[in-house]
Amino acid sequence: MALSIRFQTKANATVRHQSGKIYTADANGIVDVPAEHGDGIHGQGQRLGYVGATADRPKPVVGRLNWPPAEMLDTTLNKTIYWTGLGWVDASGAAA
Repeated sequence: MALSIRFQTKANATVRHQSGKIYTADANGIVDVPAEHGDGIHGQGQRLGYVGATADRPKPVVGRLNWPPAEMLDTTLNKTIYWTGLGWVDASGAAA
């Protein structure tokens, strides 16, 4: 799984990226859209945040503001992790 942005919408609903690409939500209304398409989903659900495997964690990019995101759901660890500016930690503050 690549880094994605998770949205909450209606059960089994579809959301459409401005390019025309369509993504379908599950029975709970959850749909994960590739991060590069996340900003092209407008008014079609509530943006919940970034989600991805440990290997997909974003890394700092010189000159890019607010990156990496402050938090993301790590699907490998099955928990939310937080960016400190120096590295990723879990809710207890332990390195993640």
